[in-house]
Amino acid sequence: MNWLFRSEMISSEEAFRIGWLQKRSEEVGFSFLKEKSPEQHRFWKSQLLGQMNETDLYRRMVEESREAAKLWESDAHKEAVYSFLKKKR
Repeated sequence: MNWLFRSEMISSEEAFRIGWLQKRSEEVGFSFLKEKSPEQHRFWKSQLLGQMNETDLYRRMVEESREAAKLWESDAHKEAVYSFLKKKR
């Protein structure tokens, strides 16, 4: 749990290694993003968000949160968390 206190960015390789990612961008066809700067990522994100109106964005965020919350209470998720924590010991 020391990652909560480090306040540092980690690479996708490290996140994959410790189990925070199931796949890396290279595996799903987004390897071109690896060569882009953080500024470019922020620009593209702002462009995408600018195409959405606030009501639609809010609705999509709430909907995503509700759907994710359903997963959190499932037995499969609880088992995955238990397995993850057990693996770290």
